[in-house]
Amino acid sequence: MLSFALETIRHFSNLQTLEITGIMHHVCLGLVPVSFPILEVVYNTMELQSVVFNDFTGSENEIYLLKYFLACSPSLKKIVIHPDWSLALGEHFVLAKKFLKLHRASPIAEIHFD
Repeated sequence: MLSFALETIRHFSNLQTLEITGIMHHVCLGLVPVSFPILEVVYNTMELQSVVFNDFTGSENEIYLLKYFLACSPSLKKIVIHPDWSLALGEHFVLAKKFLKLHRASPIAEIHFD
């Protein structure tokens, strides 16, 4: 599913705002997340400026998408992450520390963790 989502997004190269709501993480609990090297899917033509993640749980697929948008969107200004209600406060801090270390293609990209 992740590769399908990335391929679909890639075809909307003029996309400027994207909102993602994490409804699939409840369905995919028993599945092994798909992961592939970020270098294989780098598309530096993306004009994405704003991404909003709703119900973010910190799953491998969500982290992969976050890394992808940061690394492949030179016009990115802001990513807003609204964590899932089930995340403990300690998990918020662990995720926030992880986000600070991620590479950004855009020097002005900010991550807002609400």
